[in-house]
Amino acid sequence: MAKTEQDTDSLFDGGLSRLEPAAAILLGFLVVAALLASIVLADATRDRTLLTLSFLLVLSALVVIAWNARRRPSLVFAVILFWLLLQNIVLAPLSRLAEPSTIRLLIGTKEVFFLLLISVSVLHFAARLVKHGWGTFSPLWTDLVGLGFLAILIIAFFRGQANPFLTRTAYLRFFAILPVCYFVGRSLPLDARHLKAVFRLTVGAGVVLSLFGLAELFLLRDPFWKKAGVIEFFAAKGTAVWTAASVKFYNWYTWDFGFPLRRMISLILEPTTLAEFLAGTTLLAAFSGFFHGLKRKAAVFLLLIGLVLSFGKGGWVIFMVGAFIILLKEHRTLAIIIGVLFLAFGTLFIIYNIQSGGNIPIHVRGFYEGARYAVGHPLGSGLGSGGVFAALFGPKQRFQGKESTLGSMLVQTGLLGTIVYAAFFLLLIRQLFRISAVYSARTDGEPIYRSARVLSGCLVGIFLVSFFSESAVGVIGTGIYLIIAGILHNFYPKKVAFSL
Repeated sequence: MAKTEQDTDSLFDGGLSRLEPAAAILLGFLVVAALLASIVLADATRDRTLLTLSFLLVLSALVVIAWNARRRPSLVFAVILFWLLLQNIVLAPLSRLAEPSTIRLLIGTKEVFFLLLISVSVLHFAARLVKHGWGTFSPLWTDLVGLGFLAILIIAFFRGQANPFLTRTAYLRFFAILPVCYFVGRSLPLDARHLKAVFRLTVGAGVVLSLFGLAELFLLRDPFWKKAGVIEFFAAKGTAVWTAASVKFYNWYTWDFGFPLRRMISLILEPTTLAEFLAGTTLLAAFSGFFHGLKRKAAVFLLLIGLVLSFGKGGWVIFMVGAFIILLKEHRTLAIIIGVLFLAFGTLFIIYNIQSGGNIPIHVRGFYEGARYAVGHPLGSGLGSGGVFAALFGPKQRFQGKESTLGSMLVQTGLLGTIVYAAFFLLLIRQLFRISAVYSARTDGEPIYRSARVLSGCLVGIFLVSFFSESAVGVIGTGIYLIIAGILHNFYPKKVAFSL
């Protein structure tokens, strides 16, 4: 992190100057919560004037919060974390009162907030350039490639004008969300003192999800969630197919063992996303170095229980690959044992899944179809021309690249867009390894060294899962780790560190 930013942060370390931005942020979110209630009321009563006014006031409150975010970044991170994890459980009952379009707008408020955070940081950076000159401009390649990928997505959005607007918008949000989360992290100038709080908060949230998940799995059954508005909520999101089996919600059960077995959903209400979040938090609890003794053992135990009961294959890939990479440097033998066991059990499970008519061949075919299509269409066919969302929202026809993030991306953005996306991820991982290497040699650098190594392992796992899963990319399940990765990139040593 740049020295100038650390000095700026220190201006708000005490007294009233520390309280003012915190109060502005908390007050802003209280206003947002009240206005969301008024939006639902206005929608239920069809009062369009109140509805429009409430949305405008929500936008104004978010602007105030974003403007104060740089002065209390740790508080903003906490709010983002809880916003992501509580969104579905809050909006589900409201879906019985509000119109689907209103629910979708409410879901989109977090992305609007992310863009506001980045915009404020860009203004801050522009002011620094004016003050210090272009000689201080030293961006990371990760930043430039990430911006390049976002530019490709915007072009692909307009190239896909023949496809439904809703589908194009869904995929613009879907593909852009992880790079955007990275830039959100770059926009939060946390210092080393706050990293411990960030990691403890994230792991604590994972433990709470596991505990609530156990309660809902064994005490709250599907009829309860049906009354709570889950069917209406998924219908508003456009994923009503998940509830096509009436009470036995399709995505809440696994058929991997030849019969329907209920999966843990917790507060997120979606087991695949829950598994991905718990995979990362388990790695953080076990290897970040911020947890010790009984607390560490208890946290890892509870998080692993949640990961197991969510039956998320993607989550297990993230966890096993991440553990292998983290242990490879200091415990090479253990890492090799984990790698061999993972490959052995993975191979046996794939064989069993194929023989029992499971869904693994569908995921593999999604990537294969996307790659084959991209060979003949290197620039893709525009957003909305393939993938799961195209099948849900588009015309009734067979779409290529379904059930694979990269397969879907190959169809829509072509080889060019997918290569740039892969380069963004690989540069991000390489930079985290570099940060880890730099801080491993410093006497006071162990927290950053371990944090960077844990995040690099998580991101390798996420990228591998994206070959065979279209749920590998999501703001709730994996976005928080891109935010933390962006925060860690602010610690990359530079002559004058470039940071939004």
